[in-house]
Amino acid sequence: MRLSLKSVSIVFRRPSLVLLFLIATSYNDASASLIYHNQFALYIPKGDVEADLLASKHGFINLGPIGDGEGSLENYYLFEHHGISKRSTVQSVDHTAMLLNEPEVKWFEQMVEKRRWVQLALGTCS
Repeated sequence: MRLSLKSVSIVFRRPSLVLLFLIATSYNDASASLIYHNQFALYIPKGDVEADLLASKHGFINLGPIGDGEGSLENYYLFEHHGISKRSTVQSVDHTAMLLNEPEVKWFEQMVEKRRWVQLALGTCS
């Protein structure tokens, strides 16, 4: 996108246009930029023994319950698979299908990368 000097000066005279310009040029589709990891969170109501059996059956490593101590989620487990890329733009359809076909798995989700940004208030930089 090319901007002429005249269009830039018009934009910066109107603060609302500056904001609109920044929003329009920085927008991107969030679903297109998802990064999938090789870890899955699962809810297996039958507990530890069933989680270990399911992990070994499908080539996962059971990393254990999610959370520790009093803050743990009962019967929620974190599985990892070394046959899946650690970071990928494509969801693992094969492993998702395997977990969907397991009646003991009541819920699961492949982990995605969460991007974080530091927000600074205007005028605080020195």
